[in-house]
Amino acid sequence: VPSQPAQEDLQHARQLYLDHCAGCHGENGSGLSVASRYLFPRPRDLRAGKFRLVSTQNNVPSRQDLHSILLRGMPGSSMPPWGHLPLADREALVDEVYRLRGDGARDEYVKMLREIEGIEDDELEDEDVQQEIADFVKRSVVAGASSDVPKLADADPASIARGHEQYLTQGCAQCHGNDGKGESKIAMFDAENMPTTARDFTLGIFQGGDDASSLYRRIVYGMPGSPMPSSNQLTPAQVNDLVNFIRSLSTEEQRKAAVLNRETILAKRIRAKVPVLPVSNLWSASAPVHPRLVPLWWRNGVTPELSIQALHDGTTLAVRLTWKDSSENQQALRNSEFKDAIAMQLFDGENEPFLGMGNHQSPVDIWYWDANRQTLGKGYREPYPNEVVDRYPLSEGPVVSLDIDRPGARLANQSEVSLPALASGNPIETKVGDSGASSLAAAGPGSAT
Repeated sequence: VPSQPAQEDLQHARQLYLDHCAGCHGENGSGLSVASRYLFPRPRDLRAGKFRLVSTQNNVPSRQDLHSILLRGMPGSSMPPWGHLPLADREALVDEVYRLRGDGARDEYVKMLREIEGIEDDELEDEDVQQEIADFVKRSVVAGASSDVPKLADADPASIARGHEQYLTQGCAQCHGNDGKGESKIAMFDAENMPTTARDFTLGIFQGGDDASSLYRRIVYGMPGSPMPSSNQLTPAQVNDLVNFIRSLSTEEQRKAAVLNRETILAKRIRAKVPVLPVSNLWSASAPVHPRLVPLWWRNGVTPELSIQALHDGTTLAVRLTWKDSSENQQALRNSEFKDAIAMQLFDGENEPFLGMGNHQSPVDIWYWDANRQTLGKGYREPYPNEVVDRYPLSEGPVVSLDIDRPGARLANQSEVSLPALASGNPIETKVGDSGASSLAAAGPGSAT
């Protein structure tokens, strides 16, 4: 039974959650937040109790299950690891997750009593009803006995071959594909009716651990709340072979690379002034760092292979970001186009802010490079020569779209600037200098200025 933390500890746990977790999971743990609309898979609804990665027979996560997620993150999603937090803070966050689940269970049961059993509000205060609610909450937050995992045999060619046969005959290929790439035509949805896809085993990305025991649990007990079912019709030996086959589809190097790790970027001091342009021999003084990136809206594909170098001359810091890109996109004039751009966040202080653009208590600086602002380019006039400006902040009033003959209404009569920026009152200019970079401030998603 989870112990009851002291009030001071509860407040500390709550603040940790608000600082690091609420930006994605929502303040009440519902999985709905300002950032969640940009994330796929969607952040987990902690109140609903549909935890995917559990090792218990009643599907309530143990403290170790939750700690494992904090330490490893969830590869294949935007959930990063939090192993840099002290153990005491991680323990506090585990307590907060249990508390949020308890609140959700309480609300769930009270709703059932009202809607199905017709209990009125005054009846909810009865001692027997309150005990009934408390018992349900307790069952929802108390982890059951650990699910059994037998001693597993190491992989060998014979075991992998048998596992391949199990994979093709036991229904795995229907979702994950004959080759394990997850390219199924079956439409899949999770318990929240959100679309989801089967894992591509060839990438070595496993949300709940890539070791044999973790995969054994995923196969035998399934992943609650997802289309991944349990497979208790298989014998332990068959599951062992299946695990060995699945692991054979990826390399140890791939599996290690799937887990995000923190990197230290050292800014090398040089005697000369820091270079303004990315092409300079001075950059050779800085050892490149190669952090792993993951998309906020998950998609499989080639990573950009980002390389970071930093130099300073005692007064000025310069950072060079280099990445792999097969095409040059200096402008995005049509809806189907995306311009080249990159941003990095910086903060000052000991307490790290929320990684999703900070928060009101801990704002961040965002250094932003935009290829569109490095060169003037052709602008909107060439692809849209007959475009009409509907609203222009410096005019006396809105321009009626059909009034195309009104003087100054056509796009060709406007200055070479970002029209959406003008419409929002932002006096941003297309050309900001040779670097194309700018500095923004943010205190959470949607707050950049």
